[in-house]
Parts: sequence; C-alpha cells; structure tokens
Amino acid sequence: MNFDDAFPEIRRPLAALEVELARVVKNDVRLIPEVGRYLLGGGGKRIRPALAFLTSRAVGLTGPNVVTIGVVLELIHTATLLHDDVVDDGTVRRGQPSANRVFGNAASVLVGDYLYSLASVLLARMGDPRILLMVAEATNAMAEGEVHQLAESYSPSETEDAYLDIIRKKTAALFGAGAWAPTVAGGASEEVQLALHGFGLDLGMAFQLADDVLDYVADDERFAAKRGADFRDGKYTLPAIVALANASPTDHDRIRHLLGGERRGARQLEAIVKLIQRYDGFAYTRARAEACVSSALAGLAVLPRGAGRRALERLARFALARTF
Repeated sequence: MNFDDAFPEIRRPLAALEVELARVVKNDVRLIPEVGRYLLGGGGKRIRPALAFLTSRAVGLTGPNVVTIGVVLELIHTATLLHDDVVDDGTVRRGQPSANRVFGNAASVLVGDYLYSLASVLLARMGDPRILLMVAEATNAMAEGEVHQLAESYSPSETEDAYLDIIRKKTAALFGAGAWAPTVAGGASEEVQLALHGFGLDLGMAFQLADDVLDYVADDERFAAKRGADFRDGKYTLPAIVALANASPTDHDRIRHLLGGERRGARQLEAIVKLIQRYDGFAYTRARAEACVSSALAGLAVLPRGAGRRALERLARFALARTF
C-alpha cells in the first residue's frame, strides 16, 4: 500500500505541514535550520501528523490548529530521533547518514532540545491548556520509556510485559496524543475523546510491533537501511524476547550470545532470524500487532459511519500492510 495514494484526503494538510515545518525551523543560529532541515527533509511518512489530520477530519476540526498539531507532533518525533541516534550511536537514518554522524553528537542533542522546546511554544500559542498538558504528558512518558529501554532492553532477562510497557510509553504515547488533541480542539464528546485516544495508543503499539518484525525480516529497498538496526544495537525486542522464553537451553544461550556478542554482522543476523523463526517469535509479534489493530478498529465504533471513520480504518490497517 502506497501511503500517499491511500490517503488523498489529507494531501493538502500534509503539503501545508511541509511548508510550516520549513518555516518554524528557520533561525539565525545556523546549526538549528541545518540540522532540522537535514532530518526533516530526509523522508518519513509523517504518520503522526497524518493521524492528527485524519482524526481532525473525522471530528470536524478545521482551521490553523489542524496543521499546528501536526507540526508539533513531527517536531517532537524528530527530536526523539536526534536523541536516539546519539544514545544508540546510530549511523544511518532514513537511508542517509544520521545527523549525529554529519553534525556531531553535541549538535544533535542541542538541536533536539530546541525542537522539543519549540513544540512547547507552538502548543502554548494555541491557547488550550488541555492540549498542552496532554502532549506534555505524552512527551514525559516518551522520556520515561527511553530511560527504561536504556536500562532494560539490552538485558536477556527482560520480560514481554516490561517491553510492552516501554513501547507503550516510548512510541504509542505520542500516537495517543496525536489522535486525542484534535478531538479536544474540535469539541468532541468525552466518549469520543477517550475512544480516539485509545485508537492512537493501539495504532502506535501496532506500528512499533510491526517495526520489531521489520528490523529482522525486511527484504525490499524501502526498509534496506532499517534491517538489523535493533539487532546490531543488541536490543531485545519482542521477537527475541519470545524466542528466548520458548527456546531450548542450547538455543537460549545461542540467542543471548548473538545479541550480546561483539560481532553482529550479516551472518549473525541470519543466524538469529532462523532461531527466532524456530520459536515463533515473528509469528507471535505479528499476532500481537494484529490484535492491536483489531482493538484500534473496535474503538472507532463511537464515530458515525462515513468517510472520516473509513480513513482512520485504512490508517490502522496500514500499520500491518507495511510488513505483512
């Protein structure tokens, strides 16, 4: 499924988003626009703004706040990418050298900080403290999830529940805020607000779980740069956690050795893929992603049947279409 073709109804706000992103990162301090433009212009489907735009359509929100919410979400997401690549010593992002490789770690951290604070300024200017609070809480949850991941996700003792809690905070929280904010700005009922927030959370979980599978098994050029990134970082994502839980003692030790060893190249990647397949790590993760999408779709029952609801349903299914 091609993303642009699947959602023609939001081409206009997505185009406006690009213009506004370019405008807000302009700054007399040279590194800010250089680093910002480098990463913002490096691709990405703008999933989080798209979620906000589609939710806005579904609840009847119009006006400048629609694009502002999308800009805020993308700035926050971009800031996390800048920081993630420093923490993980990343080398590639969206098919090009990561910003920390081009501009250095210090510039990546500081510009990431700037983008976070810029998002807060834009939210404050909207003048709705409820939206400011919900996005701030999501950002706080993301930071907590990052710290938790740093402490736990390189450990073979990590549990499925602990990992799901990490991605609920690290990834799904911002999706939840992206679906929730337009319902508040648009004056939707509390029932709709809560349901769409849940839809966003489920969608974020599905996207992350799909990415966990993709990291090991992506086999086309769209994801060539992505394949093996988490493995090379030695992270225990859900496919490996499930395989470890089910493996024989010998294979358990082999998985730990592959993820914890100094050499994690192509040969080691293929070896761990076979082990994870043997113990249904990919099938189980796919099933969990599918369950999240089913839950997300069920949450849309509060919306009237129509184009707005159908578009959100397509977005939920897109989470799975990217991978399987």
